[in-house]
Amino acid sequence: MSAADEKAKKAEKKAKLKAEAEKLGITYEELKKQKKDKKESKRKREAEKLSEDNEDRQQEKKRMRTWSGDFGDEKKAIEETKRVRTRSMDKAEETATIVQEEKKQSAEEWRKSHIITIRGHGKRANEKVADPYIEFDDAPFNPTIQKTLKAAGFERPTLIQSQVNMILYVSVF
Repeated sequence: MSAADEKAKKAEKKAKLKAEAEKLGITYEELKKQKKDKKESKRKREAEKLSEDNEDRQQEKKRMRTWSGDFGDEKKAIEETKRVRTRSMDKAEETATIVQEEKKQSAEEWRKSHIITIRGHGKRANEKVADPYIEFDDAPFNPTIQKTLKAAGFERPTLIQSQVNMILYVSVF
C-alpha cells in the first residue's frame, strides 16, 4: 500500500468518526477518547483473563513439579510441606530392611531361609562354599562392573546369583 493510499484511508476513517460523533451529539475528540478507553479496557480484561489462566497454569506446573526443585522462590513452600510417599520410596525402604535382615544372618541361615542347598562334587565334596553376597556392593567385582549393574537397573542379585556367582568367581580365580 502506498503512502497516498494510507492517507486516503485515514482521512476516510476520520470522516466516518466525525459523522458518528455528530450523530451522537459529541465532539470528534470525545468520541475518539471513548473508543480509545473502550479498547484499553478490553485489553485490560484480556490481560486479566490471561493472568488468571497463567495462575492456573502456574499452579498446575507447581503440582506437577512439586518435588523437582525447579522453582526458585517457592523452595521454602516446598520445604515446609511434607513430601508425599510414593510406591518407589516404599519399595526402597522395604528392600533396605530386607537387606539389613539378610546381612545379619549367617551364610547357612541365609541359604536355609531361601531353601538353597549346596553340595560339592568330586574333589570339592568337603570344601567350604563361599558365602553369598546379598548386594552387588558385597561382590568382589571391579567398580566398573558394579556401576554397570546399577545403571542397568539391577537393585540386587537374585537368590541364585547371590550364591552361584560367588562360587564361579572363587573357582575361576
